[in-house]
Amino acid sequence: MWCCETSTRSLSKRWAPLVKTAVASVGDIYGDWVFYQSIAHHETDSDIVDTYKLPIFVFFVVACVMFTLTLFYLLHKGCSPQPRNIEQNNIRAQQQQQQRDGVHKTSSSSWFSYLMGHVNTVLVLEILLEDIPQFVLSALVHYAQGQKMTPAVLLNITTSAYNFVFNILDIIDPGDDEGAGEEGLPL
Repeated sequence: MWCCETSTRSLSKRWAPLVKTAVASVGDIYGDWVFYQSIAHHETDSDIVDTYKLPIFVFFVVACVMFTLTLFYLLHKGCSPQPRNIEQNNIRAQQQQQQRDGVHKTSSSSWFSYLMGHVNTVLVLEILLEDIPQFVLSALVHYAQGQKMTPAVLLNITTSAYNFVFNILDIIDPGDDEGAGEEGLPL
């Protein structure tokens, strides 16, 4: 089984970066949940609750979806029997064959395969759809509370920043086989 390689070195080279990304995402989800709970259940100012409860919940749900997508990607990458560059060549060959045959439909499974083959896309989406909105919401709540920094706001900013930084590092890491040979972000 490809998930359980015999060499400890190859196992750590394969799974250590994946576990790092997963831990950053789990911490971010936890920070988002604590932030939502503090607004929804423990905030004394009803205006803040009324104004920010729904957006914070919506972006928490988005964070959960992005975490699930990231987790699928990490498991796919960690357990994939083929190196990514061979997989990319197979996808390109299939796309070229479809274009020659006049088939331009994209099935949901091929879209999922494409997305799972591009970590940068998943991480950029996580930054744009989850981390940045959490920064903005935290700043708005902080401002609405009269510049009072609560532990929940601080935790949310810290965990979002932690995840943001690690996602950026994963995107620009030139030693990663994902980024070798690619120019720019695959958006």
